Amino acid sequence: MIKIFQNILHCKKLYICSVCKKKVDTFIPLPEQYRGKVLINHTEYLEAYKKAEMLNAEAYLCPHCGASDRERFYVLFIEKFFLKHKDREEIKLVHFAPEKALKNFLLTKKFQEYRTADLMMDDVDDKADLTNLHIYQSNHFNFLICSHILEHIPDDISAIKELYRILKIGGMGIIIVPILEGLENIYEDSNITSEEDRLLHFWQEDHVRIYNKKGFIERLSNVGFQVKEYGIKNFSKKVFNQYAISEKSILYIVEKIGHD
Repeated sequence: MIKIFQNILHCKKLYICSVCKKKVDTFIPLPEQYRGKVLINHTEYLEAYKKAEMLNAEAYLCPHCGASDRERFYVLFIEKFFLKHKDREEIKLVHFAPEKALKNFLLTKKFQEYRTADLMMDDVDDKADLTNLHIYQSNHFNFLICSHILEHIPDDISAIKELYRILKIGGMGIIIVPILEGLENIYEDSNITSEEDRLLHFWQEDHVRIYNKKGFIERLSNVGFQVKEYGIKNFSKKVFNQYAISEKSILYIVEKIGHD
């Protein structure tokens, strides 16, 4: 009898991926290469990934579609707070450095316009430099997604200004970067250029900085964005657990409310 009960528990799916909607027994953990120490201002942050604001290291990727925990969070927001209040046939959306699983999800929504853009990726609609988006008119898009890109760009202020420019008044966007809890200021040093040093100081070989919460919000706000935070209070602990999203995860939603 006990064995039968154990088999029933084993067969029961514990989680759901919000992106592909499939049930999941176990998500794929964060690769070991990102679990080491980070050296910031001569201070060692051992197992720095544990201080990441939005990261479930033990349930990182969906085994079916490959969606990361942050992508699962984005979809929860898009479905609950965005699509319910917008006519998707009027939405013009641009998705920078599109994640495959999230892109496939968005393609099913049949927006008026959905464009993907990146400077290095081949399978995108537009080759675009985030610091100079001359291919897009001002005040064009209703929504944008810029996830884990700004930490790769030396002149992130210019990139944020361009994101602001191409968004319509009243338009919204998801802008997310890795944020390290407990960091007093944004950590960046233009003298750190080698892949080895960047891995040690900035968490990844092609990163040029690590953001703190206050500094990130200030950079967005200084350009003109109104920034709103969405977390577990907006969804519930049950929902976060169901989709394997860390309870300390925060989604930064920007809105263009002013005039150019």
